Amino acid sequence: LFAVYKQSYNLAYDMAKKAEKAYKYEMGVDTANFIQYGYWDNSKQGLVSGEKLQLSLRQLEKSYLEGNRRELELSKSISLAMLKPLALLELREMGKCYVSLPEELFDLDFQGHYFRRIKSVSLSIPCVAGPYTTVNCSLRLLSNSTRINTSMNGQGGYEHENEEGLPIDDGRFRSVYVPVTSIATSRGQNDAGMFEFNFRDERYLPFEGAGVISDWQIELGGANSDAGDGNEVLRQFDYSTISDVILHLNYTARENGGAFKTEACTYIKKFITNDDELKLPDQPFMRMFSMRHEFPTEWHKFLHPSAEGAEQVLSFTIGKERFPFFAQDRNIVVMRIDVFARCTTEADYSLLVSNVNLGGDIVDSSEIPMSRSDSYGGLYKATISVNDAGLNLEELDITGEMSLRLKLAAEVEELFLVVHYKVG
Repeated sequence: LFAVYKQSYNLAYDMAKKAEKAYKYEMGVDTANFIQYGYWDNSKQGLVSGEKLQLSLRQLEKSYLEGNRRELELSKSISLAMLKPLALLELREMGKCYVSLPEELFDLDFQGHYFRRIKSVSLSIPCVAGPYTTVNCSLRLLSNSTRINTSMNGQGGYEHENEEGLPIDDGRFRSVYVPVTSIATSRGQNDAGMFEFNFRDERYLPFEGAGVISDWQIELGGANSDAGDGNEVLRQFDYSTISDVILHLNYTARENGGAFKTEACTYIKKFITNDDELKLPDQPFMRMFSMRHEFPTEWHKFLHPSAEGAEQVLSFTIGKERFPFFAQDRNIVVMRIDVFARCTTEADYSLLVSNVNLGGDIVDSSEIPMSRSDSYGGLYKATISVNDAGLNLEELDITGEMSLRLKLAAEVEELFLVVHYKVG
């Protein structure tokens, strides 16, 4: 009888420790010492050990009921085409890509929020597929982080501790283990990877509790590990028809409207202008243009010159209205332009770029070789660099006309422009 009582106590104690662990996970605290060791006393053959354990559990429950306040509940849809167009291009060509969701992405919506934690994630993949075709995609969470308090860094700033722009250990941020770190989609339309999505599910939802500051892998069925590895035969639809990938995040957050919010506003203003003080490793914003879809008239003229035997020249104007709303009334400064071309044959391609001012005069012209990039499924790539002052859209009215001329242009099936820019 004694052995049965002891085993029952051990089982109850283990379950109580798991309840305490769940308490820490859901409440977002590092320590909780409700369940102590030593309730069982052999000299008294475990008498009242169960009552002591029950008391500790009641104290844990009381603390949970008092602290489990409703937090801010928010939803955000993140377009891969707007956030990381190069990742979308890689996904279309290779079937796999990686994407990071920085804290600044959420600070643009709400300054002064912290402790942002995921409640659920679903995936939409707009593409051309048959009614019974499986849109087979896997979404994996690689890492996550949560800002857990409103204190500033060692220099009194809001941003993550860093050295030369690279993040280092920062006690204000915490990574957590998440029980479910991947889903597989079937429909590709707001698909959460479950038969029935229900917030009242007794089990944790996929990714629930992870910080929104996160790194993800998106992989389609038949993804290539290397260009030309033959996995294309496993694809069930044409990946080139994928126009975007949208991550739908439901998350909770806490708010601080004092000095913390003021510092957050100051930081995010510096971020969008790529202030030198922040030492950002890359430009904060990108915009991808599919010339065939976004400039159909100019693309048709490029493929079918008006005069027989005339050169194929793609002339177009990128207006401010094609950029996000927050940038349209500000000074947009282009720092780099990547050009990607899908060609029918392997050859030596080059790109002749001309910038035209408002008077119709060519202000800059240069020929750039295009190299084949295995990272993007064999697309040909050229990078148009600008001077240190940048290519100012306000002055050129990219807003001024830009012309692209390719050698062997008749062999070009599709052309993409990725504009790296900052806002002045």
